[in-house]
Amino acid sequence: MQVFTMLHPSRPVHFGGPGPIPLQEIEAFCRMAGFDDAERFDLAMEIRGLDLLYLQLYDRQQQTKRTILQPKGNV
Repeated sequence: MQVFTMLHPSRPVHFGGPGPIPLQEIEAFCRMAGFDDAERFDLAMEIRGLDLLYLQLYDRQQQTKRTILQPKGNV
């Protein structure tokens, strides 16, 4: 989880919101930490999984905000 938190700021942010953490950033972290190939793959899969959950949660929160802010009927 600390690795995900450390890599979180490296994600691109677009007009529509955050994008996934780039694989290059995960790879750079693994090289810095001295991980072997198998550890790099395992960590990349874990980070990608967490990242997907994060992005899904972000999208769900944005949909909820849009629903709350939508006017109801004709006023």
